[in-house]
Amino acid sequence: MKVLLVGATFNSNFGDLLFSHLFYDKCKEAGFDKVSFWQWPEHVLCDFCRNELDYHEKISIWQTLRYDALILQSGGMMGDRVYTRRGVTLRFKRFFVPMLLFTLLHKPVYILGCGGGPLFAWPMRKIARHIWTRASRIMVRDEETRKYFQSIGVTNEIEVTSDTAQVITAQQLPPFEKSDDLDNYLRGRKMLLFAVHFPKKGDIQESIILPAIREFLQTHPDYALAVTTDKTETADETREYMADKGDYFFYHYHDSYQLASFINCANVVVTLGLHVGIVGASLGKSVISFPHNYNKTHRYYKQIGESQRCIELAKVSQEIVLSQLEKFHSTPIVLSPTIRALAKKNIDIINEINK
Repeated sequence: MKVLLVGATFNSNFGDLLFSHLFYDKCKEAGFDKVSFWQWPEHVLCDFCRNELDYHEKISIWQTLRYDALILQSGGMMGDRVYTRRGVTLRFKRFFVPMLLFTLLHKPVYILGCGGGPLFAWPMRKIARHIWTRASRIMVRDEETRKYFQSIGVTNEIEVTSDTAQVITAQQLPPFEKSDDLDNYLRGRKMLLFAVHFPKKGDIQESIILPAIREFLQTHPDYALAVTTDKTETADETREYMADKGDYFFYHYHDSYQLASFINCANVVVTLGLHVGIVGASLGKSVISFPHNYNKTHRYYKQIGESQRCIELAKVSQEIVLSQLEKFHSTPIVLSPTIRALAKKNIDIINEINK
């Protein structure tokens, strides 16, 4: 059996790369005859993703039509943050075209751990309804996604699971590659990790969050600051951005499992993104979230019973950030066995597909 993977493989976003790793590795482990990625349009499978997965095969759109099944791997590919014609066109080509082709050819499509909604363009809603109604299995990461797709007319059964990244455990991660350098910096102190997201001079991260973190560190000398990014493209910008902001340890993200290992070194994680926080929660860290995309991020913290840790970025003040640090720095997140089991279902179903 030959299986085609479809996902957000076009950049170095931490969560999406982690999903590509998890699904590609699981498919190979399940013993499919062939596992390939969707590769149209050009650059939908970027060099960063190819190198991390050690995947260098090139296949045409016509070759993919000979595959037996399609898996839409986890991620938030089925929703728009804002409406732009370019964004709709790219989403259609990257994700909708392969699924539409497979449903028209009456081949099985599996949607595993997806998040989504809303879709602002009515043709996309119509195509999504066609695809989802004909999919062989649909698992979504939250109740809001299920309700949205039911609201646009999907009649297929939609099972609610949880975010697939929660299958990550400390035991499966490689040793952190710069552990000696990090130990020398920490000198026995606990680590407060701040994941910088798309840095811009004068932004809320610089004007509010970092000053609050520095104030917290002054009154808690048992902590030391570490900084990373959730996209490798912004690493150099982040170094410049942090140049005049005091002492810190910087990790240049270049591999999703290594970044997860770095997160595992932390005691407290402060993040604007979704999956640095989810991996931190999965590894038992105290996570504090100030998301730029509040709706999808708050869904997650609400699902795990930790919604107080998530405050919309646009509403934060230095006082709020400091209050969140004081309130949660010594209280790690403990995920319930039920949540972990639901996340694992998104991956374990792959064994059933190849029976």
